[in-house]
Amino acid sequence: MSELRLEHVSKRFGRNLVLDRVNLDIRDGELMVILGPSGCGKSTLLSIVAGIEDLDSGIICLNGQSIGHLPPRNRDMAMVFQNHALYPHMNVYENIAFGLRMHKVSAEEIRTRVNEVAVMLEIEHLLKRKPRQMSGGERQRVAMGRAIARHPQIFLLDEPLSSLDAQLRTQIRTEIKKLHAKLGITMVFVTHDQFEAMTLSDRIAIMDRGRIVQVGTPDEVYHHPMTTFVATFLGNPSMNLISARYDASTCSLHLAHDGGTVLPTKSTPPLPACLIGFRPEHVRLEEQGDLVLDGSVDVLEPTGSDAFALIDCHGLAVKARCSNGELSVGRRIRLAIASEHLHVFDAASGNRV
Repeated sequence: MSELRLEHVSKRFGRNLVLDRVNLDIRDGELMVILGPSGCGKSTLLSIVAGIEDLDSGIICLNGQSIGHLPPRNRDMAMVFQNHALYPHMNVYENIAFGLRMHKVSAEEIRTRVNEVAVMLEIEHLLKRKPRQMSGGERQRVAMGRAIARHPQIFLLDEPLSSLDAQLRTQIRTEIKKLHAKLGITMVFVTHDQFEAMTLSDRIAIMDRGRIVQVGTPDEVYHHPMTTFVATFLGNPSMNLISARYDASTCSLHLAHDGGTVLPTKSTPPLPACLIGFRPEHVRLEEQGDLVLDGSVDVLEPTGSDAFALIDCHGLAVKARCSNGELSVGRRIRLAIASEHLHVFDAASGNRV
């Protein structure tokens, strides 16, 4: 069993509050992705879990036991960094074996583990090479192999794909997912790339300015965002947000830019100022819907089978995802969005209503 629990974890660098009372439960065998923009504190959080950075306050528990006071070597965790962190004067075999030697593992057991990992990651032909003789993807495999060979309880990965090209990123991402399925080990993966998070994770913890703002499965955080930050951070293009106001006399929402009625609502928003959100893929070229907008196509961005369109709806910019060739620049169209795809947020707090 390898369950990790963080309670009220906080960290400052000088006057800068980097982590603000972070709470997170990571289940045994789970691949948890911590996702957020640069500077949100996600890598610092991983370093605190590993023991590389000290926490200012809070609790870190592994299988119910507090480990916040332990040095890194006693936490039974292995970490893979963005820059591989291999010893340049050692060959692949020596790099993988180094951590095992530090833990006084026997020479015979080291040989067995190194060979097992090399076969698993398909790097057995690289064992005599040094890092400078390998590609970025091969070096990342070696870094992963060094971590796996230790048989840790927790596997920590700090943006391990960010320095690779697009094709290698896809390849290594697939290998990580297969590796997780095979080993069943608890993994914590940090990234700023939403595509990596959505494709890899069992669950995603989304961070913003030192706090975790939502935790859920990829489907939950994408289809039911709890804040406007989550709504706009996930998705390509991001979710459309339109200012609206609540009219208590008619129990309806009206667009702020033209006062047009949007839809009746059964629940009363807590404040009169709201934001209505909908994702570009839910925009339809139809005459009828719960939210109907008229406009003209301003910009088209073909992406292969699909195209992203920016539509000018009387001064309101709406993003839509459509089939390539379905629209043309300058075309006048009517857009419709069904009520099940509409999200309502408090304009002041950004929280979901």
